[in-house]
Amino acid sequence: MENDWYVTGGDSKTLMFVQISPNENDQSETLCSLNFASRVRGIELGSAKKQLDNTELLKYKQMVEKWKQDMKGKDDQIRKMEETMYGLEAKIKERDTKNKTLQEKVKELESQLLVERKLARQAVDPIVYRWFRLL
Repeated sequence: MENDWYVTGGDSKTLMFVQISPNENDQSETLCSLNFASRVRGIELGSAKKQLDNTELLKYKQMVEKWKQDMKGKDDQIRKMEETMYGLEAKIKERDTKNKTLQEKVKELESQLLVERKLARQAVDPIVYRWFRLL
């Protein structure tokens, strides 16, 4: 009985009945029963522990080792992904900085273009005015 290991261990008390016979014909069976009872009486059970089969224990150890290897592999993958992520974040930051610099340059050039157009218009307006006057 596989699950009866806990019944006779730990703090539980065990009682055993031995049947003997006063009949002379049952003398050898009675003697065997009394010898068995004497041997059982000397047994002291400690806390009950379930016995694991060595093959089952080996199987569990292999499973644990496989899980450890899987976890190590996953940790390595996570580390590589984090390194990639940090590298990409650095590239994004660098591109954002370049983009900001280029936007500032565009604004500066647009402002400069407006000034140059205004100056060109001021220089052209008198010439155009004179030209139309001559017509």
